[in-house]
Amino acid sequence: MKPFALFLLVGILYCYESSAQQQAALDNFNYEREKIGGNSMFVLGGWSAANIIISGGALFNTKGEAYYFHEMNVLWNLINLGIAIPGYLGTKKRRNNILDPSETIKKQMATEKLYLINGILDVSYIFMGYYCYTLGDKYTLGANMLHGFGHSFMLQGTFLLINDLFIAIIHGTHHKKRLAPILENLRFSGNGVGLVIPIK
Repeated sequence: MKPFALFLLVGILYCYESSAQQQAALDNFNYEREKIGGNSMFVLGGWSAANIIISGGALFNTKGEAYYFHEMNVLWNLINLGIAIPGYLGTKKRRNNILDPSETIKKQMATEKLYLINGILDVSYIFMGYYCYTLGDKYTLGANMLHGFGHSFMLQGTFLLINDLFIAIIHGTHHKKRLAPILENLRFSGNGVGLVIPIK
């Protein structure tokens, strides 16, 4: 075999191996990202189930403000549980999806943006609960309901904020430690993303 042909063959094999390693790293990163999301949904589902059981039982032996507090806890977490179950199953289904570099970056950015939006919504729930509670101080009619609902909104919003903030930090750290090194070997163009294979 001529030296040039041998050099070309070695170069092709090297590029193929490097590309395969990069794709394997991307697959592992995407798997871990979906696993993080699944863990978040699992925690949300556990919190929701606990609230439904505890507050659901409390509805039978409480009245006044406490009754409305537990009532809203149950209603709120029925919705949360309806989000958590399909959300968890969805992350398990997507764990083995094969994404190229461009799709991986878009998915990661969408995930981080989602938790930012969630954080803003969580803060709004807390303020809405506080506003609802203060209305109960102003109006005698319906005061128990306003106080109970307000307390529930603040509790649920605080939990969601802590959970979303914690998961956002995990996603950000995961991005920095696992995806950033892969991106260093990527070249961006107007038509897409390609791997840069260093030849030593």
